[in-house]
Amino acid sequence: MNNLSLIVFRRNLVKVGLRLGLGLALGCALSTVYAGLSDFADSFSVRGELRMGLYSGSPTSVITNPATSEKVGVGYELGREFAKVLQLKYVPIIYPKNADVFYAAKQASIDLVFTNASPERAQVLQFSKPVVRIERGYLVSSLGPIQSVSQLDQPGIRVGVSVGSSSELELTHLLKNAVVVRTNSTASAIEMLRTGQLDAFSTNKGILFEMSDQWEHSKVLDEVLGYESIALGLPKSREVDMDFVNNFVDELKRNGELSKIIKRAGLRGVAKDE
Repeated sequence: MNNLSLIVFRRNLVKVGLRLGLGLALGCALSTVYAGLSDFADSFSVRGELRMGLYSGSPTSVITNPATSEKVGVGYELGREFAKVLQLKYVPIIYPKNADVFYAAKQASIDLVFTNASPERAQVLQFSKPVVRIERGYLVSSLGPIQSVSQLDQPGIRVGVSVGSSSELELTHLLKNAVVVRTNSTASAIEMLRTGQLDAFSTNKGILFEMSDQWEHSKVLDEVLGYESIALGLPKSREVDMDFVNNFVDELKRNGELSKIIKRAGLRGVAKDE
């Protein structure tokens, strides 16, 4: 059966199933529009699983829903749906911070990531088209001296960033007078803001709003520092057809499932043009 026949066959299979009220899963429905499924899945078939690299504390990656104790997150669900399409076992591997995920990707000990497609990371990863754009900004104490971005770049002001994040490199070039302080986790950054060791913390607003929820005297500044283009990434050492990955992204957008995933994750700070 050629690729076109395979697509038609699977589409008809889904239509029949739906008419019979079988309620076929999203993974099955998505797989109907992709050619070359077997060839793509072969690159993972040695293990028969898809290892998704994630880091805790970000709705773009993975967080725990406090009401249900279930794991949610855009990256977490994208990896799960991609594994369904490939008919592979889904193995989410959760690290403390994004830098750990990037290191694992460089070692090819994970198969897929969902992260900011920065030029530095593109040296190691091959990226899909952008899945979502998120505003970047600052978190500050609502009781502190910094209440606007214009007040930040001054001598003695301490701005935190996560070690290995894209914000780390960007802020060291952007801020000429303020001191950039590297932190190991968002939890430690919140504590440093609370105790006055930091005057601000910078990353994408999806993470900033999650941090703000954990401390009543914090606030996310309204100004937009820039944008992060978050995309699916695979190690360059893996030979894959990125058109296949892009088709997966397009289908999630077309059928509205991406919007549902973003809503379930509670992701805020999404660019207004999305």
